[in-house]
Amino acid sequence: MADFKKKIYTLNDITKKRKYILGRLKKIYKNIDNKKLEMILDKIKIYLREQDEKGASNHKKRKVYIGFKMLERYDIKNEKDFLKYLSDAESPLTHEVTHIFQNIFDAFPHVQYIEEKKDGETEINYEKYVSDPGEIQSRIEHILELMKWGFEKNEIIELLYSRKYKDKNLWKDLVNKAREIKKLK
Repeated sequence: MADFKKKIYTLNDITKKRKYILGRLKKIYKNIDNKKLEMILDKIKIYLREQDEKGASNHKKRKVYIGFKMLERYDIKNEKDFLKYLSDAESPLTHEVTHIFQNIFDAFPHVQYIEEKKDGETEINYEKYVSDPGEIQSRIEHILELMKWGFEKNEIIELLYSRKYKDKNLWKDLVNKAREIKKLK
């Protein structure tokens, strides 16, 4: 059996998640033909790799990357566990797929928040990152999904806030905005 960490996954491997994401995309991109949305969705590939982030994406290549550190964090031992994780609202998959569509349809201006330091290393300019409208929409999409799964406000905040930046208030505000959006639906 091939190593599940090296396998390439698609949203067709997790049909319930694909259906959820497609439903949200249809609401967000009402003027885009559903077949086009599905065609793009079906081209997205999901990879595991070494990275600091929980998730990352490349819209040009239609790729989503999940960090190896999520395997340990969620006690993922095999492909079945990994597919279950991807299907769960806790995974960054909805967030990252949202970014792919934002970039394809130029929904938000591109904000460059990864900056090079003097030593050649890179770091995230946190102020640019948290104020980026595309990031805000992707975070809200993730929060809406967590709410749909029954997560409560404090659970969502605890799950998503950055221990490094101690940004609980940011997430409280985002959860409140998502709750307002949910009422409008």
